[in-house]
Amino acid sequence: MEKDPFAEPAVPALLHSEEEFRLFLAASFDIVYKMSADWRYMYRLVGKTFLTDTFAPTETWLTSYIPAPQQPQVLDWIAQAIQSQSMFDHEHQVFQADGSVGWVHSRAVPVRNAEGEITEWLGTAINTTPRRRAEQALLEQQQAVFVAVQEAEEAERKRIAENLHNGIGQLLFAVKLRLEQSRVLLPTPNARVDALRQETDELLADAIRQVRTISHELVPMVLEEFGLPAAVKDLCQKMSGVVLRVKCQVHLDEELPSLTGSLQLALYRIAQELLQNVVKHATGATHASLELENVPGFVLLRVEDNGPGFAADMLPAGASMGLRHIRDRVTLLGGTIEVGKMPHSGAYVRLRLPVPMG
Repeated sequence: MEKDPFAEPAVPALLHSEEEFRLFLAASFDIVYKMSADWRYMYRLVGKTFLTDTFAPTETWLTSYIPAPQQPQVLDWIAQAIQSQSMFDHEHQVFQADGSVGWVHSRAVPVRNAEGEITEWLGTAINTTPRRRAEQALLEQQQAVFVAVQEAEEAERKRIAENLHNGIGQLLFAVKLRLEQSRVLLPTPNARVDALRQETDELLADAIRQVRTISHELVPMVLEEFGLPAAVKDLCQKMSGVVLRVKCQVHLDEELPSLTGSLQLALYRIAQELLQNVVKHATGATHASLELENVPGFVLLRVEDNGPGFAADMLPAGASMGLRHIRDRVTLLGGTIEVGKMPHSGAYVRLRLPVPMG
């Protein structure tokens, strides 16, 4: 029987190719690891000084490598990968070898036996900490600019509010007092004059109420005294009327240190402008909703209504000057905004703002 010329070097060639593959992995990725089929054990991890190496199987890999706030999300991703038997492909936080928190983009593929059953997972990861830190530094710079602009705007709002309250408001109140004095000093049985006085008095009272309302809107005391959830709910209540009903839902963690005062004020102002847009532009709308919640790393704000919706040519550039202003503020804060029409009727505005990393 003639000898197969390829049989003899087959094993050495395979070993050679495995060595080349190992070297390729070592040269291409910052981290290489191997997990059990159910991800309960980490068999091995080579961290190349970025992460601490693991040379023996360990069951405590999650607490050793993943910060506690990120662990539920990572476990959820793992469960999804196991259930779908597909690649694990996510970016998440890790503990670096020096104990600080970093970021990696991790990918792991299932390894199957002849029967198609998963026997283990092979993974690689790339250190994305420098990019994340650069993005965070840029975000902090953008937010610093935004805070400066917002502080200037709020200072001007406060000045206008004080002028309205202490100037025009007091002047209108003085006119109202003079009108009441005229009734005492110049009594008259003339029904027409009396009706005119009554109408003038009502107009003055309405003007005083409007000045007071505008001055309070310019300076949100509820936000300063009771916090963002109470301020947003108060805003929804004030925007609700006989025709339009505004439903408000706020789901914010009680302790959210990253949600700074400037960011809370920004969210309040954006919510205020969005609801004012509904009142002004959503002709015929009877219901609107505002939802505010936080998820890991972000705050989400959604406003929807059952009005006629935006015209198609208004969506790309923004439906109004108010929306363009909101877009600019969201961009400056490093967030994203989505504007569109509801499936049947109405419009929605959904935005997502990042909060600084803890």
